[in-house]
Amino acid sequence: MQMREQTRSGFYHQFRTQTADFSALEEKCRNMSDYQAQAEAFKYFTSVEKPVIIKGEKLHFTRTLGIVIPRIRGGYVLENLSPDYALLLKEGVSGRIKVAEKELAKTDITDEERDFLNAAVSMMRDTLAFSERYAAAAEEIGEKETAELLRSVPANPAKTLHEALQSIIFIN
Repeated sequence: MQMREQTRSGFYHQFRTQTADFSALEEKCRNMSDYQAQAEAFKYFTSVEKPVIIKGEKLHFTRTLGIVIPRIRGGYVLENLSPDYALLLKEGVSGRIKVAEKELAKTDITDEERDFLNAAVSMMRDTLAFSERYAAAAEEIGEKETAELLRSVPANPAKTLHEALQSIIFIN
């Protein structure tokens, strides 16, 4: 069965679960800045997502949280992640981390800019850790090429159309 048919038939819904407990997250984020609360929530969500690798598929990311992301401190968490895909494909997440770290090294940035950049770096590192969890899951079931792909992107610049599509799907 092709991915398109599997998507239309609801095949991927079997991997969704509602076991995430958000009460501790709300408490943990209570005294954080908005940026840091978003980063903490992102870390939590990527930690509870379960990597799903389906043998033979060429693109990988299956959402396993079958729930609506709750409000943290009155705002929606992660409601609008819209990365610059051109920069993602050109530099990879690791390249974007370097750019943010270079900005953080400056002495003339405001506290709010520093807070934003720290949160951005945290979220990008969590993205890389999440991708590594997917790569490990692929390796565990003998999908060596998939593991290599997921260790390459989205961390690094995409070199092929396949890598570009995988980066976008994973980040989206």
